[in-house]
Amino acid sequence: MKKLASINIGMIIYGFCLLNFTFLFFFVNESLAYTLYLICILLFSSLILATSISSLDAHKSALLCTLGCMNGGSFLFMSFCLLLLNQRYPIYLSAFTYTSFFHTFIIFTILFCIATLLVFIYFDQPHKRKSICYTYCIMVLIVFTLYQYIGYFLVSPIKINDKSALYYPLLSLILCSLTAIFAYRIAKKKQLFVEPKNLKVFYSLLALSMSIILGFLVSLYAKGLANYFYMVIQLTLILIFFRVISSDSIIQYSKDLTQKLELYTESSSLMNHYLQHMTIESQSIHKQYQYIDTLYSQMMFFYPNALFIIVDKNVYHANEHVRLLLKYDHLQPILYTPFAGYLAPEYRDEVETLIQDLYKHAKDYATIDIKMITATNEFVDVELYLTLSHADDPRAIIASAKDISYKIQEDKLRQDIELEKMKLEFFCTISHELKTPVNIIYSAAQLQNNFITQKEYDKIPTYNTMINQNCMRLLRLLNNFLDINRIESHFFNLTPRTLNIVDLTESLLGSTLSYMERKHITTLFDTEEEEIFCTIDADLLERALLNLLSNAIKYTKEEGHINIFISLEGHYACIHIQDNGVGIPIESQSLIFERFTRIENGLVRKAEGAGIGLSLVKSFVELNHGIIEVNSIVDQGTEFLIYLPVEVNTERLKYSDYVHTIHSEKIDIEFSDVYLT
Repeated sequence: MKKLASINIGMIIYGFCLLNFTFLFFFVNESLAYTLYLICILLFSSLILATSISSLDAHKSALLCTLGCMNGGSFLFMSFCLLLLNQRYPIYLSAFTYTSFFHTFIIFTILFCIATLLVFIYFDQPHKRKSICYTYCIMVLIVFTLYQYIGYFLVSPIKINDKSALYYPLLSLILCSLTAIFAYRIAKKKQLFVEPKNLKVFYSLLALSMSIILGFLVSLYAKGLANYFYMVIQLTLILIFFRVISSDSIIQYSKDLTQKLELYTESSSLMNHYLQHMTIESQSIHKQYQYIDTLYSQMMFFYPNALFIIVDKNVYHANEHVRLLLKYDHLQPILYTPFAGYLAPEYRDEVETLIQDLYKHAKDYATIDIKMITATNEFVDVELYLTLSHADDPRAIIASAKDISYKIQEDKLRQDIELEKMKLEFFCTISHELKTPVNIIYSAAQLQNNFITQKEYDKIPTYNTMINQNCMRLLRLLNNFLDINRIESHFFNLTPRTLNIVDLTESLLGSTLSYMERKHITTLFDTEEEEIFCTIDADLLERALLNLLSNAIKYTKEEGHINIFISLEGHYACIHIQDNGVGIPIESQSLIFERFTRIENGLVRKAEGAGIGLSLVKSFVELNHGIIEVNSIVDQGTEFLIYLPVEVNTERLKYSDYVHTIHSEKIDIEFSDVYLT
């Protein structure tokens, strides 16, 4: 019915126009007949444009509808212009008529060519096709408006002879030919001519369009009865073009509707079957969900640790052990509250950083020992295990908190036992270190009394030396304890001076040569620089070096070697003290700087000590802003390295003429526990 209505409307308008302009042409006025003819052309152009636009979405390929839309706009432009031209210049073949007509005709031809190319470029692009058609129609209206303004103000009467008038038709013919060639190539590239009938339609439309274009040109020259036949033929061509466009679009629209209806019917049937299937599946899934939910609830209940499910930093779910750990009466106050609120304040930033690392996939899981806050504002020690759930949208953090309060208590008890054991060993060592020299002094004094009684005075000096050495040994031990106490109490007074550590080290080594010679130990001193200035407390460095040299002598066998070398390591001066003694096991090297630690590795009784010497050495070096390291291999020897910052302040270097005096009594005290035969 829609197809018949559209065709009948075209035939009714055609018959109406034909009868009326025939009557006007033969019985009234030829100019009025031409005006009515142009109005009919304008009406048909509007119908072509409206029919094509309404069928753009329904057309399967949309070629004819796109062509009708674009060329209908071109016909509309030409009919508007001719209608206005006929009203403005009713006298045929005047100079104004020639000029305006040919300008109008060439613009019409250009618009027609542009429209044809756009049709073949965009007819198969549904998203762009409609917008291109609308844009082109708007462009035609803009061009028409501008042309009327420009033509009214700028076009002046020009006498055009017949020869120059031929250039316009020739230019139009060239443009149309080029357009047809490009349109053919585009259509072929897009495989429009796979079916032979499409090629036939292309040539038919090309011939029809060219005939309409030439028809507009003929109107300029038609006179008398020829003008009447021209109007009939041109109107007939426009009618044919309208019927082709409307017939194809309506048929295709009907086919599309039928196909869509069938598709919707089939889709509805499939959807009903799918919904029935999904209903059964939903019931099955619901049963499985209930089963899994029951198992999950039991699992969460029997899981021994407190388990948090965290979503967007809030507690989304928690098991019963969370309530017990945090000492709440119910779980409800915990749910949907910030997880960070249950962490001790000093751990919140650290835990947040770990969670962000999990979200960034920087790590798969994280563990940390923290304190959590209970409902009674108490702190409980927990081991927190964090991991990222595999489910998306949203990604949840799974946090497992294990109460380790008992473990902390066990560790504290173990530390207390170790401390008591250390204290016991310390007191045993100190008792031995005090008892030995006291016994020696007491025995030597008794022997001296006997010698005095027996008047054997020549034997007394030997025992005086023994008493003196053990007194210095006691003094050294007491000094070490006092130094430890002052360091721990932060009451240790420093006297920093800028001095040449090369001279200091060499002088100390020279002062200890007598001890080395008694064991036939050879020594070598070398340095990279003759002067290396450091700002240090000379007494502390002296005691540290004497302690290390004392250990080197004690633990180096007779006829061994002790070497001292001073080097520059960047902004640090490094003092190397090497020996080829018994060495230190690798597992014990990290312990030698701890207090009350002595390494037994084949040492004889000549090597006495309370185990606090190296601890004091490290403290003395660090008080001088230095670093001490050790390298050792068992039965091959040991090397201690002391790093001290080199002085670079020029003001301090001006006063670097301080010379440290080494007292032999200090050396005797530091070497008092070295027993030499």
